[in-house]
Amino acid sequence: MVSRARLGSAWFSLMFIVFARAKISSLRRIFPAISRIPQASNSRFARTGYLSRCSKSEDASTRSFLEGTDPIQAELMREECILVDESDRVLGHASKYDTHLMENIDAGKALHRAFSVFLFDSDGKLLLQQRANEKITFPDAWTNTCCSHPLYRPEEIEEDDHIGVRRAACRKLEHELGITEEFIKPEDIVFLTRILYKAPSNGIWGEHEVDYILFAQKDIRDIESKINKNEVGATEWVTQNDLRQILDSRTIGETNNVILTPWFRLIVESGLLFNWWDNLEDIMRTKVSPLPDEKNKIINMLEMATS
Repeated sequence: MVSRARLGSAWFSLMFIVFARAKISSLRRIFPAISRIPQASNSRFARTGYLSRCSKSEDASTRSFLEGTDPIQAELMREECILVDESDRVLGHASKYDTHLMENIDAGKALHRAFSVFLFDSDGKLLLQQRANEKITFPDAWTNTCCSHPLYRPEEIEEDDHIGVRRAACRKLEHELGITEEFIKPEDIVFLTRILYKAPSNGIWGEHEVDYILFAQKDIRDIESKINKNEVGATEWVTQNDLRQILDSRTIGETNNVILTPWFRLIVESGLLFNWWDNLEDIMRTKVSPLPDEKNKIINMLEMATS
């Protein structure tokens, strides 16, 4: 006969397993980085996440790259980005950590998909955000409404009508700015074109991306009350003239010496943004770029200065 003590121990173990599984399920909804990731990879590069790197005693220098960083942002470095070539053909996947290390970027092993959302209100003002101080790459820099990466998962790697990237944009609009799909759905987002660029953040981190340019228009009120402070430090709605003054003075409100992210500055200083902005009404009505060839084009900005 099984003793009461052994039955009690078995019951406790069962309850612990049930609780642990429920907790993991809850965390997966909060952190996409620990949600389901496809196991197979056709990448020509080795898939080496930062946790496996950090587990090796000889990689103490690599481990130190994340020491002292915000733990939530460090956890997000586990997310799997989509590796591509310069024609945006999928090669495989690698962690956000690996794809943002300058040593991998310089070695040509880190080009990945990204997106930049430009959200306008009904008056034609553009929402800018200041990246939070906690961010590992380009902290405190001002940029367009939302910038991130589609992840290597079935729903975000799907390429028909750029639906995977548009789904990823909705995910990050909610994560960073509290804008749910009740307000902006994937079908509300217009794909314009892609840009190819490379830029260092500091001696350790950088960017090398095929960046999808996405437009949306919606009146979102009280945005400051919705933002995720671990992602966004501040927001500002600006007109075209406001943005030109920011470029000239490097001042936003009472903030001086404003730094702009390199991808945003490239898009602005190239004149592309102002051209699209002038055609905002037609873009949102027709759901295409004002220049027909842009949709199938990747605009190479590798030669443009990013300092």
